[in-house]
Amino acid sequence: MASIKPFKDGDRNVKSGERQNNGSNLKMVPALLNEISMNQREKTRRKKVKAIPKVQLDGDSEVIMMNDGLVINKAKEEEEEENIANNGGGNGIKASVQNLQQYNPQDPDKVWNWIKSEQIFQEPIYSETAVRSQDYTRIVCISDTHSKHRRIHLPPGDVLIHGGDLTSHGNPSAISDLSKYFQEHSVFNEIICIAGNHDVTLHSEYYKKNWKRYHRFQGPFDCAAAEASLKKNCIYLRDSEYNKIHNNGVLRFYGSPWSPFFCDWAFNLDRGAPIQEVWRNIPSSTDVLITHGPPLGRGDLTLTNMRVGCFDLLVEIQDRIIPRVHVFGHVHEGAGVTFDGHTLYVNASNLDITYQAKNYPIVIDIPHDKSKPAQIVPPDCEIMNPQDLSNWCKDKEYHSLGDLFIEKADNLNNFSYGNNLFDPTACAEIANQLNITLDRDAQHMLRQALSKLYAESFPGK
Repeated sequence: MASIKPFKDGDRNVKSGERQNNGSNLKMVPALLNEISMNQREKTRRKKVKAIPKVQLDGDSEVIMMNDGLVINKAKEEEEEENIANNGGGNGIKASVQNLQQYNPQDPDKVWNWIKSEQIFQEPIYSETAVRSQDYTRIVCISDTHSKHRRIHLPPGDVLIHGGDLTSHGNPSAISDLSKYFQEHSVFNEIICIAGNHDVTLHSEYYKKNWKRYHRFQGPFDCAAAEASLKKNCIYLRDSEYNKIHNNGVLRFYGSPWSPFFCDWAFNLDRGAPIQEVWRNIPSSTDVLITHGPPLGRGDLTLTNMRVGCFDLLVEIQDRIIPRVHVFGHVHEGAGVTFDGHTLYVNASNLDITYQAKNYPIVIDIPHDKSKPAQIVPPDCEIMNPQDLSNWCKDKEYHSLGDLFIEKADNLNNFSYGNNLFDPTACAEIANQLNITLDRDAQHMLRQALSKLYAESFPGK
């Protein structure tokens, strides 16, 4: 069976040395995320941002990226680097952590350049079959659906995890509809979710002060009612844990919505002591950690090639908690997986940088034997030619799409089918062969069809 492998963090533009196993595991990781482009708080306060040229991302949209205009004193920067090197930098975790205080941990990209050679990136382990086993708990990971959850088709599993940014601006009607969406997916034994920085009505202390920024003509909304509607159909974690009993013991989940300061959104805390206090409260016994933002260096690479994850979170994960799985989102363009030999890091963002639902849910099997690492589960798609695809589309009531696959079959005969239909570039390639690149409705239908096919390519119990 051909396997489809989710993007590994930074596959598009990561520097060549960052993906190698370069030595012992420096037990640290950062987690500030950035949805479009992210810079440190102090820079944003002191300098105006300037627009850089529009970036064409694909056939249907473009975004304007913002970049910080702070002038860097190169001579001072080089002097600091030399001082750190002379004081024992690079000689292990203790020296590195101590000397990073001179390196301004408010700048995660700079910190990453200092620690990356000590980080381990191993090839994640992929299951040889999509068939479920009683010796594993299967979790399905999604995040950053931003009220577009109904565009996400879910594979079956034991536990569904949502990593936050349930909505665009915390509108209670969107939260209520997500709760109904959860209720409709009774295939899961448990559904666990956390909030993210966009879910402003779930952060009542913040919302009381800032509601006019989001709901000037509608609000203020009732935060308690919004949270209550969500809790009807899921396990909502806010700096809390949930223990799932299985046949060989307990699987411990912990969820936290916080992330480093970014444009003064909900659930933001300053880097350093304020956010350290939150991370230090995560139990060391946690098996599956869920945070909204990524740790430094794991699924946090932005379109502008900057690392924006939280260093303080990385330290706790790699030095103390060592969870088997860490699920997060926040940085849409960082969607994918990395593995450090102990922890599988999953950026489960479903929306891409243009807020289109282009990323599939990531399916993970967690062995009940805790000596074994978590595994990524590939789909098992049996569609092998245009006729198969046409028949499937018509059976699922995508009739016009099914007709197109027959009409354009000659264009598609050389296309690789099976799990290759879920390759990150497959949807665009098929749209091109079907001559629908300028038809947004047809592209949307194709994307929805492939999303449904992906979900159905995982067997049930």
